[in-house]
Amino acid sequence: MEIVRRTLSLSSQPSLTETELAQRAMDWQDSLEAEVPIERLQDAFAGAVRSHSSTFPINAFEILMAWREIASVEQAERRQRSDQERMERERNLPFVPPPDGVLERIDELLKGKAF
Repeated sequence: MEIVRRTLSLSSQPSLTETELAQRAMDWQDSLEAEVPIERLQDAFAGAVRSHSSTFPINAFEILMAWREIASVEQAERRQRSDQERMERERNLPFVPPPDGVLERIDELLKGKAF
């Protein structure tokens, strides 16, 4: 309910009654809960505020779009960290020479002498 209240306040909209506020909060929750984790709702709201460019109040759709942007950026950062960690692990692998005769056998196979 606090985000709905803050949205109205930030856009200089009149206050709602507690019943109206609760109903609007339930509507927003129904729209957002499938995608926006409750513990990240404040982050999504802050993102929506930063990108908001109209005189109309922030709406649930803007919060959802802000969350999708946050999630996309965080996923790209995780992927980049994962790639960097994998490359670091691979860089630290010790060189293990092939067993004796393997390189010669490969050479024979490539030259067609194996058959």
